[in-house]
Amino acid sequence: MKRDFSVQLLDYPGNPVLKGEGKPIITMIDLTMMCIDGSDDKDSTGLEKARKFALAIKVCKGGIVDLNTEEIALLKQLADKVLTTLCHGRYTEFLDKDFTEAKQ
Repeated sequence: MKRDFSVQLLDYPGNPVLKGEGKPIITMIDLTMMCIDGSDDKDSTGLEKARKFALAIKVCKGGIVDLNTEEIALLKQLADKVLTTLCHGRYTEFLDKDFTEAKQ
């Protein structure tokens, strides 16, 4: 399932959210990294940590990324624990929506 992680985070009315005054716009890459790096790893196995690391490397480059069902489920699980209401809502919308390439 392809997702474009360069998509911008939008606020409730639909305006792009900045990282701060004069800073770049927050993207789904940023939210993914927040989910992975903000999660509590103290009880995670080495295999779980390796899966999260591989997913972070896959997503951090941005653009269109092909994820499997297991990876999307993991990101949703992490988002439930880490993200605020706005970020969580927009992120899960993003993960649930199939990517369609622009027709030329």
